[in-house]
Amino acid sequence: MAETYKGVVRRRLTKKFLFELPTKSYLVSNVMHSKDKPIYENRIVAISKREKQWGAIKQLSANNRLCYVFRNKSHYKEWKSQFIKGYSNRLSDLFEDSAVSTDKKFLSKYQVKLNRLHIEIAKNSNEKHVIDNCDHLYQDAKAALVMGDLQSLEDIIISMENLHQMLKIEYTIRIVSRPNIHSGIWRYSKYNPSIKKYYIIVEAITPDGKRMALPIRDEENGETSTTQMWGVRVSGRVFNQIWCDKRDNGKIDNSKFGLKRLGYLTPKYLYPIKGGMITKW
Repeated sequence: MAETYKGVVRRRLTKKFLFELPTKSYLVSNVMHSKDKPIYENRIVAISKREKQWGAIKQLSANNRLCYVFRNKSHYKEWKSQFIKGYSNRLSDLFEDSAVSTDKKFLSKYQVKLNRLHIEIAKNSNEKHVIDNCDHLYQDAKAALVMGDLQSLEDIIISMENLHQMLKIEYTIRIVSRPNIHSGIWRYSKYNPSIKKYYIIVEAITPDGKRMALPIRDEENGETSTTQMWGVRVSGRVFNQIWCDKRDNGKIDNSKFGLKRLGYLTPKYLYPIKGGMITKW
């Protein structure tokens, strides 16, 4: 886990992470009601009550946002006195059109970059969920400034830059059809050995015919890696349809699997998919 100050842990607040936390530690959301009031802060309850706590976190939309974990509430107060008292007053108007202070000069590069990315993503995206995600990141960035957490701020800027870059890219998703390389695989489910999971192996091809490496999250281990080939989970029916195509003459005649267009983050698939992906087989 990433630490910030004297044992403070900074992570994105997922259900898995919440259930890993020790009882009686103190959780504080990075998202703010006001310049120094988080939308959620509370002691971590017993595991038997953790589901209810997760429901309260989701209700306040603090889930999947950055958070801080302290040993206890006293630890949080100590940290707050070091990083927020006085600091938030100097930075709370960072995004306002007022005179530039010494702190603003130091952080002006973040302000300019954040504002530009926020505007460009909203202008270039054709998907509402992408714009909403960008808005969340932008608010997280402002909260990170108030909290004095420049590491989180830089991480958020990188996420926004990656998002912006992906919107400007277009490519075709093609089924891999080359000698000695699988076009599809199947395996038994890790959690239910009686269930088969089918995957079609694909790659991204740019308009000028080059193979492209993309960040893909593996549904089996939760890790994201950059790769030129990955597996997309499909139904047994789709798997057999593509397998029959290849069996005819050793190649896939209709290898186009999907298309990622400019201004979109989500590819449009030409086959029904199950949603999961893998990077190792």
